[in-house]
Amino acid sequence: MNTTSRTHLPALAVAVVTLGLLPFVATAESRTFTSADGKTMEAEIVSATNVEVTVKLDSTQRQVRFPIAMLSEEDQAYVLKWGEENETFRLRIDAKKKTTGSENVTKGNTKTNIRSYLYDVAIENWGRNDLDNAMVKYRIYMDCGSFKEGSHGVELIPANVTEEFETTGLSLERSETKNVSNS
Repeated sequence: MNTTSRTHLPALAVAVVTLGLLPFVATAESRTFTSADGKTMEAEIVSATNVEVTVKLDSTQRQVRFPIAMLSEEDQAYVLKWGEENETFRLRIDAKKKTTGSENVTKGNTKTNIRSYLYDVAIENWGRNDLDNAMVKYRIYMDCGSFKEGSHGVELIPANVTEEFETTGLSLERSETKNVSNS
């Protein structure tokens, strides 16, 4: 008797979670900044806090971070105002797969195991600003090329707080085919 077995498992590859932050993306214009010692540079602000600024230099397109105290008083005031008007966020996003069920189905010489999954997603707001009215969009990819996507609205995640939610479910099938022939 000859028995051959073939297993096919479209495994879950990755869950990709993005945060819809378009309302919070700041656009800065290039301007001349003057250092406390009178040197100038043409740059665009990328981000700023109360103590430091990151700029993109026009000449090299390189990003440089430095204390705002290195700038002239006028530019320090400009950077502080820019930082107040253009909130920045520091987020940590974590997604963990969770099995929600399993079922075995047999038809003829094919045995199929169907497992259901979802993801527990946690978004930690590590920033100094509250995050409100954002849309979390996620896409769960399988190695067979298909995916499932969804979204979750976030009303408010205060600074230093974590928001948690579950994605919608996803079923994966594992098929094992057994052919039995007499020799």
